[in-house]
Amino acid sequence: MIGVHPASLIEGAGVVLAGLSGIIEARRKRMDLVGVYAVAFITAFGGGTLRDLLLDRRPFYWQGNPTYSLVIFALSVVYLYGPSRIRRAASHPRLELPEQVLDALSLGLFSVVSTFFALDHGSTLFIASIFGVIGSTFGGVIRDIVCNEVPLMFVPGGLYASAAFLGSWALIAGIEAGLTPTTAALIGWVVGTGVRLASIRYNLGLPQIRHTEEIPAAPRKL
Repeated sequence: MIGVHPASLIEGAGVVLAGLSGIIEARRKRMDLVGVYAVAFITAFGGGTLRDLLLDRRPFYWQGNPTYSLVIFALSVVYLYGPSRIRRAASHPRLELPEQVLDALSLGLFSVVSTFFALDHGSTLFIASIFGVIGSTFGGVIRDIVCNEVPLMFVPGGLYASAAFLGSWALIAGIEAGLTPTTAALIGWVVGTGVRLASIRYNLGLPQIRHTEEIPAAPRKL
């Protein structure tokens, strides 16, 4: 069994970063405190909740760590009612990138921690990497849907789920190589986050599908 103490620390950092990305996106949509907190909460806890649900982990991780919810609420209040320079900096046209950076950092962290938990519950290596993808992307998907945006996961030309997948496998490779969980987690986080940031910076994506004549699908029968 893999100890979950390193994963718990990583999870806390991921919650804060994901929550901040949700706060910035909600304010971009001019939401008030209720909307900002709701979007931040969904972003921070959506993927991990689905992960815990599928792994049958109880209580859900944010229920077992009530401080997480309070931290997200405090961040929402400070962002909305704190010094105005905070909001100006986050909403500056040149600083649209910080939200993507926060999202990438949390993506890498949650891919690692979700893979940890899946392995700890006896999942096979490949299934654990799938849990890494689920735990790191689902919160962002819900955030984007709530904010009436096409989820980043489904935008062509970017490495989003793929980055989480590679980060998960970097963690697994480190563990299989005999590295300590903390070292393996650091490698997985750097790989997942690095791939995502590189895809943003250099517009990287999966290979394009060759345009061929495809046979139309037959109508479905009722």
